[in-house]
Amino acid sequence: GSALEFSEHLFRLAQQMQQPAMLLEAHRNLGVVQFCAGQLSIAHNNLEHGVALYRQHIRYLSPLFGQDFPGMHPAVGCLVYDAWTLWMLGYANQVLCRGQEALAFARALAHPLSVATVLILFSMLQQFGDQGAAAYEQTKDGLALATHHDFALLVALGLMARGGALVCQRQDIEGILQISQGLEAHHTTGAKVIEPYFLSLLAVAHGRVGQPEAGLRIVADALAIVEQTQECWWEAELWRIKGVLILQQLQISRSDETKVKGRKSDNSAA
Repeated sequence: GSALEFSEHLFRLAQQMQQPAMLLEAHRNLGVVQFCAGQLSIAHNNLEHGVALYRQHIRYLSPLFGQDFPGMHPAVGCLVYDAWTLWMLGYANQVLCRGQEALAFARALAHPLSVATVLILFSMLQQFGDQGAAAYEQTKDGLALATHHDFALLVALGLMARGGALVCQRQDIEGILQISQGLEAHHTTGAKVIEPYFLSLLAVAHGRVGQPEAGLRIVADALAIVEQTQECWWEAELWRIKGVLILQQLQISRSDETKVKGRKSDNSAA
């Protein structure tokens, strides 16, 4: 989509200028967009190059991305999104190390936005690994920091991530409430990024509380966002969840039919 084209153009400009700071940000930006677009191998390559570039020019780059830098530190962004990419590529044994490296780096920088972002994104990695309790603690810390500094987008992501951690622990009713609250806050920012992932958890929770129809409507909304934004890294899981919910819906329908037939048989016998 347009974000990918813009990121590729930015990367070409950075290569022409050969400025380490611009190259680092270009690697991070392009790697993140490629990850969202499902281009995992080349995203991993770009994000790794960004980390290597920062380490190579650390003395020059450190003062440029200090505590007053208005966005997430680009090297931290490379690390945490590379952890996500490694998970999706199947290198689960490397994910925890890379995520912990991102968190340690962000804390060493004492950069609140970077720390809060990594805490929330790292908690989602733990959700992928079904570590709901650990994910909840990470999210709680990230959400507290985001709330303190009034990072509106991170507060919304943190609320959704906290709900996701509850769903991972099968606390589905509370999880539904938390994710729904986060989605509402997310919509006020105008952002759509990562939303299909949280919608998938919301759909799963609705299925587990016996509401597959609601779950299917949510999956349809998530797939519509994927179609609109081309953020497709979680698309395969959405189709899997849709299949599970359809099967659940059929099972409920058959169970209801069996009960109706049973009642008719009882009435006939009487």
